[in-house]
Amino acid sequence: MTMSTENHPRARYSLVFVLVILGAFVFVMVKSLANGFGAFGVSFYERKTLIGVFNQLRYRMGDHVFPQVVVGRNGWLDFNSDGNLDSYQNANLLEERVKVIHRQLVALNQELKARGITLIVVVAPNKETIYPNKVPTQIVKLQEKSRLDVLQGMFDESDAPILLDLRPALMQGRTERQIYYQTDTHWNAYGAYIAYREIMNRVSQDYPDLRPLALADFEFTETAPQTMDIARLLGGDFLQEPAVMIQPNFASSAYLYRIPPSSNVSISSSKLGQGRTLLVYHDSFGDTLNEFLQYSFEDVVYIRGAISDDGFASAAWVDAIEPDVIVIEIVERNMVYLNNLLAKLLRGKNTSGLQP
Repeated sequence: MTMSTENHPRARYSLVFVLVILGAFVFVMVKSLANGFGAFGVSFYERKTLIGVFNQLRYRMGDHVFPQVVVGRNGWLDFNSDGNLDSYQNANLLEERVKVIHRQLVALNQELKARGITLIVVVAPNKETIYPNKVPTQIVKLQEKSRLDVLQGMFDESDAPILLDLRPALMQGRTERQIYYQTDTHWNAYGAYIAYREIMNRVSQDYPDLRPLALADFEFTETAPQTMDIARLLGGDFLQEPAVMIQPNFASSAYLYRIPPSSNVSISSSKLGQGRTLLVYHDSFGDTLNEFLQYSFEDVVYIRGAISDDGFASAAWVDAIEPDVIVIEIVERNMVYLNNLLAKLLRGKNTSGLQP
C-alpha cells in the first residue's frame, strides 16, 4: 500500500516555505523597484544589510578576498584599494615623480629656513609596513626598496632632517604593544604617540625648550568595541574592536576644535607651548596625532586634506600664521601625491632646475 504525500505535513511545510521565499522575493523586488529600473542597482531593498550578511557568511566560511579588503593572518584586515597593497609590494616606485617631490622639498625647506621656519615631513607608514607578519603569505614584495626608501636616499646630510623616518621607532614600538588597529588602516593612540614623540624630538633640535611629553603623561583607555574603517567596507557589524582614547594626566586648558564645525580647519591653544606656533597639513592619520601635538605648542592650526588637488590655497596659511614649525603628514601609500601640496606651498614655482 502506498500513501499519498499530497496532504502529508512535510509537503505542506515545503509549500509554505516556497511561498514565504516567493513572497519575500516579491516584497523585496517591489520595494527595490519603487524608484524605477534605472535606480535598481543602488536602491535595492536592504542592500547594505544583505551584503553584510553575505560577507559575514563568506568570512565565517574562510573566504579571505573581498572587494577592497583582504583578510590577513590572525584575522588582521588589509585595505585593498587606493594602491595600498601595491605600495606594500613596492610594485611601482615612480622614481621620476619621487625626484620631483625631493626637489620641491629642498626648495621649500630653503625658503622656509630663510624665514626662520622649521619644516618636518612625516610619512605615516602603511599598516602593512609595520606589520608585514600579518599580511597573507601569498602577497609578496616585488622588490625590497620602497618609494619612501627612494626618497630618503635622495637627501644628503644637510637636508636629511626634512624627512622624518618613523619606521624604526614604530617597529620598536610594536614589540611593546599593539600600535595599529587590527580592522582599520590607521595607527591607534599608542602608534600616534610614537609619531608625536619623534616629531617633538626633531623639533627640540631647533627649539630646545620644546620636548615631547612622556607616555605616562597620558591615560590610555579603550572604548566599547566598534566597527572600524576596513571592517566597515565588509558591511554589517560582525567584526569590531575597541578604539584607544587618551586623556592628559596633567592640568591643561588645551582644546582642539574645527572652525567652522563643518570645515577641514581646526585650531588649538595651550599654555604649555612656550609661545611657539605650529602649522600642520595632514590626512586622516593626523587626526589622532593632533591630539598629542595640541599640548606642545601654544597655538596650532591643522589643515586636513590639503594634499588633495582641491585642497586649500596653502601658502596663504603660512603667511597668515607665520608658524615656528610646519609639519606635513601623509600616509605612505599616498606619498606620491605630496607634490600637490608642495606646489601650492611653493606658489607654483618651477623646481625642475634643482638637482635631485
